[in-house]
Amino acid sequence: MLLVILVVGLYFSVQRMGWPWADRVNTGFEGELTSEMIARAEAGSEAYVKKKRI
Repeated sequence: MLLVILVVGLYFSVQRMGWPWADRVNTGFEGELTSEMIARAEAGSEAYVKKKRI
């Protein structure tokens, strides 16, 4: 059982490293990444940084 947990954990950890098949796995539950999503994330990041500087 411990080995199964280890293998599953490694699988999900490694897919975040930018391997080509990671997008195919993540798309099922995260959805397609659009330019609108990226723009909203960047705007939120900039707002967060500005808030932290004050």
